Amino acid sequence: MNISIQLSELQTNALLYFAEDGSAWLENALTERCRVAVEEITSIALTRAIEGGVQLPVTREEIVALAFENGWVKTAAQRKSEAEARLAAEQAGE
Repeated sequence: MNISIQLSELQTNALLYFAEDGSAWLENALTERCRVAVEEITSIALTRAIEGGVQLPVTREEIVALAFENGWVKTAAQRKSEAEARLAAEQAGE
């Protein structure tokens, strides 16, 4: 995935205030957050696999893919959509 971010001059100046190389800082921040998410997903998959007697694959890539395929984890967009649907159903039932 290629991600492009457009910053205003104000935002660029703010970024350069705390980071010598803004692009490197942003790449590092995003990479680290993704690493944390992989660890979270792997942990969820391990628990669900043990509970369900499912054999896990050997690579993190395959474990993450399996977690999504089995519905053990969902994208942020899916979780938001489901939460909005639940809220709408609750409000309709009031």
